[in-house]
Amino acid sequence: MRRERSFLKLLYSICVSALGVDDGLTLKCLGVIVRSHSDSHNYVSALRHCRRLLRARRSVLGRCHRDTLDAAHNYAYILGEMGEYREAIQQYEELLPLQVEVLGIGAPSVLLNRNNVAHYYGLLGQPELAVVLLSALVEDAVIHLGEENRDTFKFRHNLAHWSGHVFGADEAVDMFSVVRERSRVFGQLDVDVLRTRNRHAFWVARSGDIAFARRLFVELQYDERRVLGTSHWQYRSTCSDVEALGLA
Repeated sequence: MRRERSFLKLLYSICVSALGVDDGLTLKCLGVIVRSHSDSHNYVSALRHCRRLLRARRSVLGRCHRDTLDAAHNYAYILGEMGEYREAIQQYEELLPLQVEVLGIGAPSVLLNRNNVAHYYGLLGQPELAVVLLSALVEDAVIHLGEENRDTFKFRHNLAHWSGHVFGADEAVDMFSVVRERSRVFGQLDVDVLRTRNRHAFWVARSGDIAFARRLFVELQYDERRVLGTSHWQYRSTCSDVEALGLA
C-alpha cells in the first residue's frame, strides 16, 4: 500500500507539471489518492487531499457537476469516519439538495447520505431526530429501491437500533425481529445480517431475556468464527458485547 501511494504521488506530480493542477486527468489522479488513503483509514491525509480535490472540482466544473458531488460526498464521508459528526452533517446537508436536484430524490447515493445524517444525529445524542429521519427514509427506500434491497435492509437496521434508544429495549427487539425476518433474502451468514443479529441479541439482553440473548450470541459467535474468523473486528466486537453484558 505504501508503494502504491508513493507511485500515485509521483504520478500526480507528473500530471501537475505536464498538465496543470486543474486538468481533468490530474484531478482523477488526485481522486485515486483520496480513495487510497481513505481505504487504508489514513483519514487525515485523505481529508487534506479531498479538500483540495473538492475545491478544484467546484472551481472547474461547478457545484452541481456529478464529479463535484462525488467529491463533496467523499469529503463528508471522511469527516464522519474521523468522528467529526457535526461537520459531516453540515457538509451532507449542504450536499443533499444539490444531489436531489441533479440525481433525483430516489437516487441510492441520496438515500445513503440521508442515512448517514440520521445516524450521526443519533451518535450526537439526538436519537429522537434520528428516528424521525430514518422512519421517513425507510418509507422512501421501499418506494425507490424496493423492500428486499440491501440498503433498505440497512436503513431498517439503523431505525430499529435508534428506536431502542428512544422507546426502549422491547421496541428494539420487536423491530429487529422484523428486520431479521426480512433478511432471509441475504441469508443468515451474510455480513450485514451478522451485524443485525448482533444488535438483535444486544437488545434482547437489554430487555432482560438473558437466556435467549446468550443463545443468540453463542449462535452468532459460531457463525462469525466460520465466516469472518477470530481476528475480524466484527467478531471481536461481538465478544466485547458478550463480556460487557455479563453473558460470558
